[in-house]
Amino acid sequence: MKVLQISPFFGEQFGGTERFCHNLSRQLVNRGHEVDVFTARTMASSPKHEVINGVKVYRFCTPTVIWKINPLTIILPKLLRTNYDVIHIHSHLYFTSNQAILARILRLGKFSPLVLHLHGGLGTPPGGIHPGKRSIKQLFDRTIGSATMRTANKIIAQSQADANKASKLYPYTVSKTVVIPNAVDMTHFPIFSQREVSDGHLIFVGDLEAWKGVPRLIEALHILKGWGENFGLRVVGVGTLLSQLRKAADGLDVEFLGQQPHKVIPSLMSRAFACVLPSLWEGIPTVGLEAMAAGVPFIGTNVGGIPEIIHHQETGILVNSHSAEKLAEAILLLKDKRLRRKIRAAAYKLVVNKHNMTNIAGKVEAVYRSVIKS
Repeated sequence: MKVLQISPFFGEQFGGTERFCHNLSRQLVNRGHEVDVFTARTMASSPKHEVINGVKVYRFCTPTVIWKINPLTIILPKLLRTNYDVIHIHSHLYFTSNQAILARILRLGKFSPLVLHLHGGLGTPPGGIHPGKRSIKQLFDRTIGSATMRTANKIIAQSQADANKASKLYPYTVSKTVVIPNAVDMTHFPIFSQREVSDGHLIFVGDLEAWKGVPRLIEALHILKGWGENFGLRVVGVGTLLSQLRKAADGLDVEFLGQQPHKVIPSLMSRAFACVLPSLWEGIPTVGLEAMAAGVPFIGTNVGGIPEIIHHQETGILVNSHSAEKLAEAILLLKDKRLRRKIRAAAYKLVVNKHNMTNIAGKVEAVYRSVIKS
């Protein structure tokens, strides 16, 4: 098959959506498919075209990046004059994805079959977002988002929670949605060992935005300190809350590492006491799966698809409240060494058996074949 992947950015150093696209593309090439990627060119130094692990990557003019997450990449002219066996667009939220839908409409349906992959982002976060942004998101969901959902031939949801939410927001998606879990490339992570290596620090990896819940994590550390428990924290990521978080972390052992290349993340994670993601809004977070693959206990909130990978005190620690005190209590649970060993082993097994990109690529390939035949 000749497959086109459309991703807002491309490469391991970006977020979960981009890493999924990167890892999936590599697996598809290994399976004998020809894979092209259309993505943003945000720096003049980036090549317009290159081949990475057999994947042909094309970067297009990007005048700006809205809110530092949505590149205004211009790919429509190219889409209007090219054909693939299948086009796989990652997330309904991005300008790149929406142009694929527009190309299909302008070509009067004489266009490659479209597979839309949902990576969370359905609806609006329950709090911590500017009212103006919330209104724009709600308008987008009713218009461009709806058109994107309706026009796709097939929809892949990375969690049952996303599939359920999509069916409520867009009832017509039920018959064309299939759930294929999020996945990680296990070759990036060391073989699991019962031997524990921990420097006593917690780690957070993600965007420093309100919906990721980082302020609550800082607050939990202050609570723990008041209880006589001093935990350090390494924060990997950038975002609009950085200066606010620096002030909030005053008096704590918190290190802000900024954006880090993905190749160092497994090493950073493997030395951590636990990976904490106190999100308000999630699909199945890649960071959580990566922590499990690295043999590190994962603490997550009971939102989105997180309960699909965390079975409380079995494969991780699930926090059923957005309370900083409850988060602090969850962190303390992991001082039990027997519980830590149990969670680390069970979580690693879960990722290997259910969230391994080698297996997930085969399921995605089957979706491609189904839309080509239809």
